[in-house]
Amino acid sequence: ITDAGGHVVSRAGAPLDRGEGYMTQSQKLALPWRDLQLNVIARQRGSTLAAITVATTILALTGLIAWSFYSLRREGARRLVSENSMKAVNERFETVLDSLNVAVYVSDATTDELLYANEHFREMFPRFSGNEVKEFEASFNPTFISLFNNDLEDFRTVFKHECHHLPSNRWFITRVRRVRWVDGRAARLHTLGDVTDR
Repeated sequence: ITDAGGHVVSRAGAPLDRGEGYMTQSQKLALPWRDLQLNVIARQRGSTLAAITVATTILALTGLIAWSFYSLRREGARRLVSENSMKAVNERFETVLDSLNVAVYVSDATTDELLYANEHFREMFPRFSGNEVKEFEASFNPTFISLFNNDLEDFRTVFKHECHHLPSNRWFITRVRRVRWVDGRAARLHTLGDVTDR
């Protein structure tokens, strides 16, 4: 195999001179990242069977390589369409949640990691950095953990309660339910509606 400048990139077998009694066959391999050329030098033995075999093998290999690149390109195009579709769905999802007049956040059901928070949540609780979900939930009375059961398979029950946020002295109607997050893990979806004025 040689590159575009004719330099040998890889060789199978001992180097042979292209003299009398030898046959050669070359085929370009246009790869997306590099142009190469497959060169085959074989000794001719008077029978055309060897020549036909070599030529057939080269053509078969070339066809296989071309089909592989075609399949990779088609799969890449399909993946790009899927990624763009997922991105559009995610943007619609975030637009809807950011337009709500309630604070929304999602946390991991086992590790309490913050997975998502809408814009209204970030505005209402600007000091919340996202690393202290347990401390944040404990700042309510009653605490969220006391309202929620430990059944990781309960994805139907919605827990609703009025809670007092002690640091801000505001009252919220909170709704909590377990949901399946995009990567399959169990998570908790929290909504907080400010009812202090009421």
